[in-house]
Amino acid sequence: MVTVNSLGQERSPVSNHFKTFSLSTLTDCKLLKCMFSIIGVVKDYFLAVAINKGTPTHYWCSSSSWIFSQLPTPSQEDGVSAKLNQINTLFTGEFDQVLFESSGPSKVIDENLGLVMQAKPVTELDRLSHVWYQIKDHQVYPKGYLKFTPAQKQQMNEAFSGLTIEEAKKIENWYLMRTPTKKEIVDLHARGEAVYNMNGMESVSDDFPIKSWSIQTDATGTVATIKSHLWPGLYSFHKCNTDMVGCVYMGDGIRNNNLPFMV
Repeated sequence: MVTVNSLGQERSPVSNHFKTFSLSTLTDCKLLKCMFSIIGVVKDYFLAVAINKGTPTHYWCSSSSWIFSQLPTPSQEDGVSAKLNQINTLFTGEFDQVLFESSGPSKVIDENLGLVMQAKPVTELDRLSHVWYQIKDHQVYPKGYLKFTPAQKQQMNEAFSGLTIEEAKKIENWYLMRTPTKKEIVDLHARGEAVYNMNGMESVSDDFPIKSWSIQTDATGTVATIKSHLWPGLYSFHKCNTDMVGCVYMGDGIRNNNLPFMV
């Protein structure tokens, strides 16, 4: 059995790939937390979030090799982020494709011989990292699933037993995993009042653009799924009255910049 992507190209089922790739590069990881995919024109990208020595670590691979490597952090160079934001087209799947030259300084190897190493150009791998970290900041979870500890870290709340279906259908009961930016929440953390406070993170109902999320329930009325309209293909789900929570992204890595004009 094969599937067809948005370009009309045949793709083997993602589940088959997830069973066959090599995790040899993740040997130090204690837990493979979740996996995501970004469809490309030539090849696809797959990303994994693993708990490595207590810290979430991000890995990537191409469907051409299925060998995972650690994903580089987004570039901090002036102007790079703005230029990458302007690229809102399909990924090719060729990670070493040069997108544009870097504006970073050159490195002098040997002044006497005149050996100078030019700054590394910005490639599609840099764009993959840039886009992925934006998508990651839009992952959401049901209220109470995570807790903020005195060590200033988010971790799973072992006391979480799930929301009711009526609670899960309310947008204000879903929270963003990203670092809060709303002043009231930032001040709450500054005062040390966010520890074990279930309201210590930003609610999806306050996310911008307004109405960028929607919630659906399945036919049995036991599973709630919340989806992003800003990043089509990003979903979180919760089996109500249990501690089962998950998140998945299977899309093309294109942000819906027209959303403010659609809602």
